[in-house]
Amino acid sequence: MSAGLAGVGPGERVRAACRLVTQSRLDDADLLLREALSRQPQDPWALNALGGIALLRQDLEAARRLIGAAATIRPDEPEILANLAGLHSQGGAADEALICLERAVTLAPGHAGIRRQHAELLLSLSRVAEAADEAQRSLELDPDSVGTWVTRGLVAIAQSDPPLAIACFREATQLDEACVAAWHNLAELHARGRDTAEALRCAERAYLAAPGSPVQLVAFARQLAEADPERAQGLVRRALALAPADLQAIELAARLDLLRGADRKAFADLAACVRQSGKDPAALLALARVLGVAGRFAQALQSIEEALAQVPDSSEARALRKECLLSLGRFDAVADGAETLPRDIAGVVIPATMPICEIILAARFLPRLAEGRAAALPVTAHPQIAPLLDGLPQISLTGEKLEGAANALLMPEIMAHLRVEGITDGAAVPYLAPDAGRAEAWRRALAALPGPRIGILWHPGRQGIGLSCLVEAARALGTPLSLAVGELREELEAYPDVIDAGAAIAEPQDLLAAVATLDIVIAPDSLAAHLAGALGRPALVFVPAGRHWAWAEREGRGIWYPSVDVLTQAKPGDWSDVQARLPISLVARLAELASDGHP
Repeated sequence: MSAGLAGVGPGERVRAACRLVTQSRLDDADLLLREALSRQPQDPWALNALGGIALLRQDLEAARRLIGAAATIRPDEPEILANLAGLHSQGGAADEALICLERAVTLAPGHAGIRRQHAELLLSLSRVAEAADEAQRSLELDPDSVGTWVTRGLVAIAQSDPPLAIACFREATQLDEACVAAWHNLAELHARGRDTAEALRCAERAYLAAPGSPVQLVAFARQLAEADPERAQGLVRRALALAPADLQAIELAARLDLLRGADRKAFADLAACVRQSGKDPAALLALARVLGVAGRFAQALQSIEEALAQVPDSSEARALRKECLLSLGRFDAVADGAETLPRDIAGVVIPATMPICEIILAARFLPRLAEGRAAALPVTAHPQIAPLLDGLPQISLTGEKLEGAANALLMPEIMAHLRVEGITDGAAVPYLAPDAGRAEAWRRALAALPGPRIGILWHPGRQGIGLSCLVEAARALGTPLSLAVGELREELEAYPDVIDAGAAIAEPQDLLAAVATLDIVIAPDSLAAHLAGALGRPALVFVPAGRHWAWAEREGRGIWYPSVDVLTQAKPGDWSDVQARLPISLVARLAELASDGHP
């Protein structure tokens, strides 16, 4: 390369090197820049570019020397200031990075890349509104910047606006079909929204764009874990071959071992990882999560406590600890000292990113937050969610934005502000009520069907409790009505005698009204099961060994939802015991209802 560029000056070499950096050809760029410096040792552009490569390689000592030298020569050059900010950020000096970027933006207000970097730093500092403004300015300057669309999407996630985030990431993939970050984030958002098919498709696109990335191998395997555990296992093996110490890959491998019944291997491998790491908190938490998947919440709690002993302020460890305590029914230990409710709550904000099932459970505590107030407690929620909460006492649903209001409480924080012992009895249920008109329409539609009318929902794919099992259990006792919506309804073609109630369910309010008119519901952890519990309607819910804490039970009955029988796996990945118990439990529950005078 040197011979071919013998007549080229240092400036052109620097520009050529920068182009090589954008192509990830760092070694070639490094060689060009060193040749430029051999001709002009104090060239600030060559020093800055070489320092940028050192930053990409995370060689902070070299970056500090090179970028520092460039900044000394040209202290007011925006691009050098931007690299200096990157150096400060990687070194953990966010305040210094912000000073550099604010100066760079002042000097070059029309530089889209610097504004994007500024937005990313503001986002890392949780200054979300400012980050959104800066990302928008960057897009106005360069609407074809893939990276800026990704940054704007990340800001939208922080703003609890998944639709906007999805739109931004989609735009990034339109500009660059191989944008790994956009596909990866789309997969995460769709998984959070329980759109498993789309999450899997996006995770596969991220993997195809970076097939050698352990991160994408693990992310794709995670989405495949339930639908195709064998393929997921193969992807994880590849990830571990490329990165043997990758903790996420080790954890997912253990989860997959659990699903195929290899409990001993799962825990042996993770325990070895914990020992080899010197009981690193991250490894301890990985072990705790896998113990939770196995339903071994007491042991998981021990591992979490060990992690907290080393990192007392770990928000991740504290959240896991709370989930374990709730799963164990240890409500006295959950409150973390918050014995009284805050008196000055301006209102409650339900983020769009909060799973709807958790919203239904947390809604039970909204009236408690409103106690003692002179006026109703304002609550703002997505238009699809708000109608479900209509009718809660002392609550005022509002379309006004409360995010910026002082002392506005986010819905997920409710549990942190309540002592929960003593409030899980049946007196608090039901707390939701369907729209009277919709409920009456369902009653008329179902009136002619022989009772009991049994709502059913099943696991898709090969894993879990399938439609055939539920039809067999319900058909001999009453009329099975499918509550499935979307592609899951296609499975009903083989069962023409099952009523397709899902055809009339277009939004959550329809499902609420349908569940309110059924005699009993049988379902996995799903919106239908949570709504049955919130309505106080009889239900059987079948859950994995590592169940969500919402399904903690005493003697088979839900603690949070006293009308629900909880059927928990005895062993991760094995639904045979639940499948055997389900018909027996259904007969017993229907007999109990009949003895209480229900049809």
